[in-house]
Amino acid sequence: RLEPVMRQHMADLAKKHPAIARHRNIGLFGIVELRKNRAGEPLAPYNTQHPALARFTKAVLESGVYIIARWDNFMTNPPLSITEDELAEGFAAIDAALPILDAVVEESG
Repeated sequence: RLEPVMRQHMADLAKKHPAIARHRNIGLFGIVELRKNRAGEPLAPYNTQHPALARFTKAVLESGVYIIARWDNFMTNPPLSITEDELAEGFAAIDAALPILDAVVEESG
């Protein structure tokens, strides 16, 4: 029931934030891939993490939303009992923190 709602939240974030390269979800299991430039190169190479990702993760966690972030992505896996309003609150917290990552997107690449 909430799969398309989550997909729409992710699509809205992708339209607004240049740091988002791709996103997808199956049910409430979602992932957002991040990029370092408009050419779509990953934010960080495999098995490394950009310092901005740690700052982003901290900001989201401090807002009360738990995400899993590593390498060039973060995962959105809320409890299956979440309501539509709670899902919107979670994505609002992610939206508020994404400017941290947008700030490191290179204009060229």
